[in-house]
Amino acid sequence: MDTVFAIKNQLGLYLNKHREWVNGADNQSLFRTPHKDEALNTVFEVSSHDIYLRAEVIACELDEKGQPIVEITAEQPTPALPDDMENPLPA
Repeated sequence: MDTVFAIKNQLGLYLNKHREWVNGADNQSLFRTPHKDEALNTVFEVSSHDIYLRAEVIACELDEKGQPIVEITAEQPTPALPDDMENPLPA
């Protein structure tokens, strides 16, 4: 089997091709690359827009259809706001 590299964040969600975080159920839409350095550059780009992001590059085997095999997150959690952002609108 071949190996590709995907990106997973601290919530267990995966980066897709549209730079959105998803639970991995639709593995066709996941970001993947055969080059680890390209995945690391993508982590750098994505994390420069979100200082709270903790992402890692993971190696994934491919299934018989050529799609990455990932562990599916049960739920897609909604991101929590930082404590100082609970009510961003003035009263």
